[in-house]
Amino acid sequence: MPPTQGVVAKLTGGDTGMTVVQGTVYVGDLPAGASVTPPGTVTFRQDRTTAFDANALAWTLTPFQSPSASACTGLASNVGETSLFPANVAITTAVFAPATAASGNTPAVPEHCNLAGTIRAGRVGEQSSPGVTQTYGIKWQVRLPTTWNGRYVHEGGGGLDGSVPATTSRLAAGYAQAGDDSGHDNAVNNDPLAAGTGAFGTDPQARTDFFYQAITDTTTVARGLLTLYFNKLPDKAYFEGCSMGGREAMMATQRLGQYYDGVVVGDPGFRLPLNAVQVTANVKALAQLANSMGLVSSTGAPLLNNTFTNQDLQLVSKAVLDACDATDGLVDGMVNKPLMSRPRSWRPS
Repeated sequence: MPPTQGVVAKLTGGDTGMTVVQGTVYVGDLPAGASVTPPGTVTFRQDRTTAFDANALAWTLTPFQSPSASACTGLASNVGETSLFPANVAITTAVFAPATAASGNTPAVPEHCNLAGTIRAGRVGEQSSPGVTQTYGIKWQVRLPTTWNGRYVHEGGGGLDGSVPATTSRLAAGYAQAGDDSGHDNAVNNDPLAAGTGAFGTDPQARTDFFYQAITDTTTVARGLLTLYFNKLPDKAYFEGCSMGGREAMMATQRLGQYYDGVVVGDPGFRLPLNAVQVTANVKALAQLANSMGLVSSTGAPLLNNTFTNQDLQLVSKAVLDACDATDGLVDGMVNKPLMSRPRSWRPS
């Protein structure tokens, strides 16, 4: 063959008695007249009553195509490649989206390949409560702009995740973007007897996916798609998120440092088990206060949000700022080093 870029080889069949199970393998760039050993593997079954003939194997070779509608839709048939993708990946949507102009608060979106899919879809987990079976899977989305700047951004989630975050904020600047739902779906994995949308916490694998595995696997999927669609990996990769997404960004620095060059962290949720215990203690204290003040609803529920007025909260906020604002070296209305703050006596002004 002449020199060819980004070759994908597919085992399409063979002699009598052979069945292809997984026949896609990424070959990569193929120099003229050269032999290349791909990193991936193919899998097939052979009827042992029939002799195997390696010379009868039939292959198709597809070279790299520049980003286009056909290249976008063609990605769906290549995600079984073992050296590029984790196990049990499926693309459910592959749409070559045209550019759209900005409208009101909606920014312009450039032409791109919009991909959505799943990882390990249909996994049956533990019962979240007696008789309630939960089925899990990781949902992901990847957007690949036709004019790519060579950089990639993974968007973190929020709250307890359970939905794929928006993946268009950086497209106009030329970034490829991705996001995932962390392995559970708030609309499906919702059990009122098991913390509602937190029901996934009853399943060990779902907890692992939530903490790090869903992001790890989605990152691998995104890198595989970038390889097939652009014939290269990103020059730089970043993770950004706020709250739970901030925790995920910090997790990426510890577990996925080989894939990410930097993170943007906003209000990360740390020490979550302790936080849950602290919230319970706060609710109990405020409920007692509300009851003692007669602040109850028509059903007898304590109105926690009415126990402190806005003026009360402003008084406390000012006291905290007076005591702690300067600990980070700059008086700017923010406490950026709370662990350096120490209680001291103060008197309302």
